[in-house]
Parts: sequence; C-alpha cells; structure tokens
Amino acid sequence: MGLKVYSDNLNFTYNDQPLSQTKLTVGSQEVDVSAYAPYSGNTDFGGVSGELVNLIGPGGPDWALASGKIAVLNVTNSPIDLRKVLALWPGQPEWYVQTGIPTSTADAKIANLTAAAEAGVKGVIYVWDHITSGNLYGQYTPFKRLYQGTPTVYVTGDSGKAIIAAAEAKDQAQLILTDGTNAVEENGHIALLAKAKDLVTNPPKRTTVIVFVTGHMHQPAFSTTGRATSRWLKDNPHYWRGEEGGMTAVASTCVEHLGAVEWVEDLSTNSYHSSGNQSDEWIYANTPELVTLMEENWNGAYPGFLRVNNPIPKGTQAGEGEPLTDEHIPNIALITVPLYLTTEFPSDFDERQLVDVYAMKRQIDSFLSIWAKMDTMPSGSFGTVPDMA
Repeated sequence: MGLKVYSDNLNFTYNDQPLSQTKLTVGSQEVDVSAYAPYSGNTDFGGVSGELVNLIGPGGPDWALASGKIAVLNVTNSPIDLRKVLALWPGQPEWYVQTGIPTSTADAKIANLTAAAEAGVKGVIYVWDHITSGNLYGQYTPFKRLYQGTPTVYVTGDSGKAIIAAAEAKDQAQLILTDGTNAVEENGHIALLAKAKDLVTNPPKRTTVIVFVTGHMHQPAFSTTGRATSRWLKDNPHYWRGEEGGMTAVASTCVEHLGAVEWVEDLSTNSYHSSGNQSDEWIYANTPELVTLMEENWNGAYPGFLRVNNPIPKGTQAGEGEPLTDEHIPNIALITVPLYLTTEFPSDFDERQLVDVYAMKRQIDSFLSIWAKMDTMPSGSFGTVPDMA
C-alpha cells in the first residue's frame, strides 16, 4: 500500500499445543478430556502415573498432600452479573446476568500450578461444573501465565463424576500431555487493514498510527500488566507521549473480535450450539465526548442498538484498550466475549460459522466513519480522561 511499516521484535519461549492427543486413563478406562491448561506443563510420551488425591475443599489447595501423585480439584463456571462488572454511561441499556465466561473463571479460580510443581505434584485434573462439555472443549485458558511445570487438564460432566469417584477410591491414573486461538479471537486486524487501505485513498489531515499488537495470548512473556498493548506503549513512547521531538496521541481506538456469533449452552441437556444471534458488543468510551461520537456513528452487530460502558468508575476495561485509558488517552474500544473466544477447535471444524460477515462489515464501516470524524475533530474536543478508580 506504500505505507511505512515498523516492527518490534520480541523474543519469548513458546510452548506449543500438545504434540499428541491429550489422554487421561483411570485404571484401564480412558476418560474424556475437554481441554488442557496452556503452559501448565508437559509429559513425555509415556505420560505420568500416580494415585489420584482429592484436594477439593475450601481455601487454596494443600499441594503437599499430592506430592508424587495426581491432584484432583474443582472449579465452578459461575454466572457473571454484568451489572456489577461493567459501569454504563447514563441513558445506556441495562446489562444482565449471563452464562459464566470460561476465560474469566479460569483466570480467577485455576490455582498457581508453579506451587504444585514445587511441591512435587505430578499432574492436576480440574473437574469443571456448571458448564457443558461442548463449551469447555478446547478452551485455551488461563492464558496469562508462564510455563509452570505441572501438566493440567480439564474434565466435566460424566468424566468429572468419574474422576471424583476415582479420587475418593484413591485409584491410579495416567496423564499424557505432550504440549490467537480461532477466527474470532484473531480478526481485529481486518478493520485495521481496511483503515490502511482508506489512508492510501484518502490521506489523513493528522498523523495516523496503526498498531498490530501481538502477545495477547501469552502476556506474561511481554508485560506485567495483563495487557500486551502496555508493552507497545512502553517501547514506543515517541508515537504517543508528547515528548520533545515525538508525537502526542489525541485519541485512540481498539478493535477486537469482530462479527462474533453467539453460542449458548443448556446445562440440563448438555447441549452447546449457535443461537443464531450476535454476541453482545462490549463497547467502551472513556469520555462523554466519545460517547456522543459513538452515538452519532455506530451501527454495529445490532443495527440501531448501542450500549456504551464507562471504564472509569469500576477501574476496569476488558481487552487491549485498557492501557490507553490508563495513560489518559481518549479511547473507544470494541470487544466481544463469546463463550468460545479462547477455544481451540478441532481441525475439521469450519470456523467460518463463528463469524457473521455482515455484522463484521457493519462494525468495520462504523469504525471507518468514527476514524474519519476523528481526523477532523479539534485536538481538544475528545475530552479529558480522569484516573481510573
């Protein structure tokens, strides 16, 4: 396209997905494994064997009780009350209680597996409840940790019941784990490429910096903040901080997870499928002026419907836009959080069914309209970003 391109090269130790199928055997019976915990740990092709030890109980696990053995723990995928999590700007439609998000659940409830490794635990099995087997299958979570040294897998449903019963009986088990996930999690770049093409056709009045940020799915290797964008901001202050000889950022946007189709689960029938609807848009604006800009230009997943979150009162903004708010840069951000967001699907699954291309186009067109308006707005008209709570 003729645009200048700059790259930052960042090195890290990569732990690939399992080289062979993850397997869990209790006695002579193979148990279905829904997923593995990324960067938890590997085994050789012979796996690890040991007595199952039930560590389910209040408080954190006492790993010492499972030294030289395989620990069994549980995790509940509790519903999430978005009314308590997300603050809205005045006049916005109310949020509600929704199905638990596996990524959020794992971040909060999967224990420190490094401590398990230090205690000599051979492996860990997490029994998930309040989740269908289809929803748990292939979930790549938690993804904010470095290599921990204790191979860990997830089971649910009948497999979970079998594991708990086997742990109560102190049965022997064998675990084999020889260690952007899908088309929705890794598609924000499509909107940025559309903007790049537009810049060539319609040169902007002010400097536009397009940033493709990597490392989101393995943030600890790049950043200590839980957001990969913070690493880019730290390494490239000359593009935004306003220091002598550098640029000053007057506004910003962040685009993630376009066109996401909603999937739902029914715990009573253990079914998991597309609802035929769009996933809710989690849209953020950190100043009243940007809320107005959204109201005038947004026509996204649900035409004519808009709900804008305010990240300031609760001090939280999901996605990679949060570091921009932390730096008091006026920001608009889109992120959707479908249940399968961090799922690694099998190779024969057609991921195109996860994306509504018409909804994606509406979202991209809305951003193109917003970006065009931002290009001509006076520098002081984006508003002032207060400190996050």
